[in-house]
Amino acid sequence: MTGYAIIRVEKHTTLGTVAAAGHHLDRTRETPNADPARAHLNRAWIDGEWVAWGDEAREPGAHLEAFKSRLADFEHRGGKIQKNAVIALEAIMTASPEAFKTPGFDLEAWITAQSDYAAKRFGAENVVSMVLHLDEETPHVHALIVPEIERIERRGKKPADPDRLQLHRPKPALSASHWVDGRAKLAALQSDYAAAMSRFGLQRGKERSGARHVPVSEYYAQGAALVAQIEHLQAEVERLRPAAERLPEVEQQLTEAHALIDSLQASRAEQRALIDRMRAARKADAADLDAIKAVKAAMPATYARIMQIAADHEAACAAALLASLQEPDTPTPGLS
Repeated sequence: MTGYAIIRVEKHTTLGTVAAAGHHLDRTRETPNADPARAHLNRAWIDGEWVAWGDEAREPGAHLEAFKSRLADFEHRGGKIQKNAVIALEAIMTASPEAFKTPGFDLEAWITAQSDYAAKRFGAENVVSMVLHLDEETPHVHALIVPEIERIERRGKKPADPDRLQLHRPKPALSASHWVDGRAKLAALQSDYAAAMSRFGLQRGKERSGARHVPVSEYYAQGAALVAQIEHLQAEVERLRPAAERLPEVEQQLTEAHALIDSLQASRAEQRALIDRMRAARKADAADLDAIKAVKAAMPATYARIMQIAADHEAACAAALLASLQEPDTPTPGLS
């Protein structure tokens, strides 16, 4: 499996951004994509060798203090820091993730190669600090570099006194443009780095591919925004948790409510059937009444006779009932 050698360079113009980079390097600020349980695997470049962090906490501000000391030495030797000058370069050296998963990949040799390359390319005296991160998904090395060169000041009139020619001797200067300014120098840096890493089976990425490297600051800003979004979603989950816990109870209540509605609908259907039957009976009674009225109108004498018979029948029934109520109770045989 072929992997790609990757090197990126960020510029720092203030000690504030150098301090922020140092916090990231030493994990003294939150790093969303780093695993705290693996922080002890990280290493620092100390006195010419890689030293594992172990379980000791990093000292905040160590990189900044080292950089201040290096810049003070630069000024002591006659260097001047111009306004808005790039005072530091941050080189990030890594490879595509699949390269580290290749069987037989020599990680330790690769780590050594990073410190060797930084010292050779930028000058060992300019490399202020380096950190290897193994607590993220892909191993990578950060190198903080003072972009110092020696420059001969050629401006102004040449002095007539030979003793003053020392004014034109090389002096230290900060010049990020000497190392990485412009597309051509960046392309040359990437090609040079890929060539140095070719023994690990790594190659340079496609030139002029149009791919855009996301600056580290932008990358972590995106990570911070993602963390904020995750925290917001977690807060929403906690807010909705009580309602979610009541969901079975609410579902049971809904089931009971649906059963009650079904029962009421069935009762309503029965009531409608009863009303329909009562309406049909009333219609039948009305039809009988109309028939009686028709008989009365057509045969009044017959109607009168029928009504008299009905009245006599009712009177006889009433008399019989009254007589039965006036008879004494018949004693039961065998009882005295």
